[in-house]
Amino acid sequence: MPAAQVALLERADCSGVPRFQTPYFHTNILHLPLTKVVPGTTYRLLATTNLADWQSIQTNTPPADPAIFTDPLATNYPYRYSRLLTP
Repeated sequence: MPAAQVALLERADCSGVPRFQTPYFHTNILHLPLTKVVPGTTYRLLATTNLADWQSIQTNTPPADPAIFTDPLATNYPYRYSRLLTP
């Protein structure tokens, strides 16, 4: 585990956790901007419509903070929830 991830384990609150910012559509692709990502750490974006069955959408290792993840299939669903995990 990289030192940056170890440092996140020792926090007393969630202030260092990546946070989704206001999503937006550009050319029919949902863009999900994030802040507080750890550069060089791999993250997985997952999505669901029922909060039980999660599907992996994208894996990315952002080179800098902030970062943007995309969900090109979001327009196929009337609503969809997203979450970010480290593998």
